[in-house]
Amino acid sequence: MSISSPVEITRDNDLTLHVGPIRGRNPWTNRVQKFMGTQITGWIAAAAESDIALGASKNFTAIQAATFVAFFDVNEVNAALTAAGALVSGQELWCVLQASGEFRMAVPLVYRLARIN
Repeated sequence: MSISSPVEITRDNDLTLHVGPIRGRNPWTNRVQKFMGTQITGWIAAAAESDIALGASKNFTAIQAATFVAFFDVNEVNAALTAAGALVSGQELWCVLQASGEFRMAVPLVYRLARIN
């Protein structure tokens, strides 16, 4: 997934990310491979390296050679933003996606008071 700018996250809105196909280097074989059929856990966090979810975490399945959707509904987004505390517009948050083994990526999010169209 290539993101040139952060994805907006706002109260009272769903958060949908299209991710994949996921490729990474297998540390045991040193070969680049696709992660397919892999269960991925995702959560919204205050920092890219954080293992602490703001609100709940969810599971997604990476599909072979295709994108998959990481989706947080409005209630999950609102819970994460409430757990984050006092946020200001433009503040950075992260959507962390991690699978068993070595795969981990952090998608930058930017908090907005309201969606900018």
